This record gives sequence, C-alpha cells and structure tokens, in this order.
Amino acid sequence: MNSINDNNLRLFKSQPGLAKKFYFIEYFYIVLKSFEKYTFHFQAFEEFKILKYKFQLGESKYKKLSIDESDEISPRQLGRYKYTFDQVLLEAINYELIRENRQQYFLTEKGKFALSEFSKSNVHFYKCILNLMESYTYAFFDIVSLCYRENKNNNGLMIFPIYSPLKLGFGKGKMTTSRHILDYIKSLTSKLQDDINKYLGKRRNLREAEEKLINELTSNSFISQDEKVEFDDDKFNVTIKRIRNYWLNYFLKQIYKYEYSFDTFNIWVERGKQFGIVHTSDFFPSVSGRVVYPTSIITKEIKNTDFECAFEYPHEDKLFIHKPRWDKDVNQHDFVKFLSEAYYDIKNIQRSHFVSLPDIREKVCYRMRISSFIFNDFLEKAYLMSLKGSTRVQIALEADRLPHETNAIYLKREPVLVNGKYKNIIAIDYSSKI
Repeated sequence: MNSINDNNLRLFKSQPGLAKKFYFIEYFYIVLKSFEKYTFHFQAFEEFKILKYKFQLGESKYKKLSIDESDEISPRQLGRYKYTFDQVLLEAINYELIRENRQQYFLTEKGKFALSEFSKSNVHFYKCILNLMESYTYAFFDIVSLCYRENKNNNGLMIFPIYSPLKLGFGKGKMTTSRHILDYIKSLTSKLQDDINKYLGKRRNLREAEEKLINELTSNSFISQDEKVEFDDDKFNVTIKRIRNYWLNYFLKQIYKYEYSFDTFNIWVERGKQFGIVHTSDFFPSVSGRVVYPTSIITKEIKNTDFECAFEYPHEDKLFIHKPRWDKDVNQHDFVKFLSEAYYDIKNIQRSHFVSLPDIREKVCYRMRISSFIFNDFLEKAYLMSLKGSTRVQIALEADRLPHETNAIYLKREPVLVNGKYKNIIAIDYSSKI
C-alpha cells in the first residue's frame, strides 16, 4: 500500500473530533428533511421523532427491531432523542449542510444537494455524505492508515479482546471478596497478553498496566487493599465495566497508538462500516471481543477494477473501497469457495447441518475483505444460481428465530434478505450436477 508520505501529511490535519455522538448515516437525511419542512428547532424535532421511528433508528449503534408508534416516549427517552437530534444538527452545521440565522435553521445549497442525492438512491446519498465527512475531518484516512500500520501481516486486523468473568471461569455468585476480583484481573491480563501475541504478532508485558488498573480501582473504592474484605455485590457491574473500558482504551492508545478517544474511534469505525471502508464486529467466531479491519486502501492508483475510488486526498492519494463485482468469474468462484469453507469450519464445531448465517458472513467478509452489504448481495446471487443448479454447491437458507421474534429491543445481528425473505441459518452440500 502506498500511503501519504510525511511531507504530504503536513498539508492537512485530521479533525475526527468534529463527529458528534451518533452512528447511523440516515440521521443526516432525517435532520435535513426535518429542517426542509420546518425552520424552528421545536417543530423540526417533532418531525425528527416521526422519521426516527420510520427508519427504526435506536439509541445505540443497533437498529430497533420494530416500529410501535403507540408506545409512549418516557421523559428519559425524550431527553436522549433531543440529545441525538442536537448532535446531528451540530455536525450538519459543521459540514455546512444547515445554517442558523436568528434561532431559525435553513438548508444550505449543500444540504439541498444532499437531499436531492437521497431522492436518487441511498448509494448517491452515502457518497455525498462520505465526501463531506472526509473533506472536513480526514477521519477515515486516520483509521485506514492506523489499521495497516499496526498489523501489516494480517492486512490491518485490529482486535479489542473482551472477556467477561464468566468467560474466564469466574461466576458472579462466587466473586465475593476483593481477592476474587484481583484473580479475575490477573487471569484477564494473561489472556490479553496471549491475544496480542496471537493476533498481532507482538509480545507485550501488561503487568505494569495491570498494576495501574488495580491502583485505580482501589483508590476509587471499587475494591479494598485488604484482599479478604467482602466485595460489594451492588458494584459488580460497574466494576467489570471499568475493567473492560480500561483495557479497551489501553489497546487503542498504547497498542495501536490512536491519539483520540475510544468514543471517537468507535463513531468513525461504525460509520466506516456503513460506507464499506472498514468492517467491525463484536461477534466474530472464536474471538471474544471486537475485531476491526479495513475493506479499503489508500494509494495513488490501483489497476484492480474491484476497487472503487471514494475520495481524493491532497497530492493524488485516494481512498479506494473494495467492491468486487459478481459478474467476474473469479469473484463468484472465490465467494462460493470461502462460503463453503466457512460453513464446514463452523459445522464441524457446532455439529449441526444448519449453522448461523451471521457467523458465516463474518468469516467470509474477513477472508475476502468485503463489507456486509457486499456479502448479502453475493449470497443472494449465489443462492439463486444454486436453485438453478448452476453452482458446484447446493445452498439451503432458512429462518430460525428471527430477531423480531425474540424479546430483544435492538437488532444486533442482521439476518440476510434473500429473495425478499429474511434468512439467518444456512446449510451447504456439494452438488452432484456440476
């Protein structure tokens, strides 16, 4: 990969802090649409709430599972809605999509253009917003460069291990003293050291960082210096969260050398996933924690037609997103090959004919370095070819318990829409016809 050299880097400065705390790109559309209809803040907010329901946008990085406009919004929810609304508005103003004049808000020419792009297609709108974001922040340049710089051997893979006490054999009911919390921390530290070596090819002694964590927990009265003192069960969840966040920030700043906060990193990674710039998952098979890796490169030129230029930086460097085309035989062959290999890998572990389609998707996306939406598109095409008997495998797709059939509030793992129906389990057999 040919990255921007040091001299060119001095010509622009990244400003990822311009991003406000929300994840979905559609928020820009619904705020623009709200202020296209109304100029006053309170009126636009009412329209925002309606559109938020329509697009099923939740209070996190996950979409809501269902729409129920009869549900009353609690005062706490209303506060969160207003917070998100104001955050999107501020960022839209930063990108000059909206301007304020005497407590009224108006769409600029950029804002009107963005809405017109949405009327063409989501793809046009996403390209418009991506261009604005990167023009003002260069945040994706930072993320993609960081990935490749820190783990060249694995094509930019970043890991953020997360191990609950239960995962390491520490049941909540048995963690009754400060000694038990300390034992969990020490076991966790050893596991993290192993993961750094396994996934990043680096050796790192984390004992000093571990001592710093323990000192912080002690000084803030989460645990006692006397290891025999009974641990306050009411503090269990907040203590474990403190430990988890400590190591996440340690990995980001000390292992990967990212200078901004974990919240900022998280915002850009989740947005990058929607654009196809990076892929991220909290559910990668056999990995306890989060993975992040690029599905794009930064270089001056590339001959491979499977890459699409998404942004041009100063002095000729460009951001190319990997968007392989199905009409190329090699891409069809590779997809079916990796799909089959992932299926049999997971089948051998789960010993079930039908296995989790989201798990398969994670493994194939990683092998091919493609986004989730490319996988979904390719799977539908491969499945339809399978029905016609024109592939070397037979693909069966079914719906097990779909997300909306559960008690969950948010959609954390999306099923795949194939032929107009949602599917979330898959079985594969080699065809005797091919």
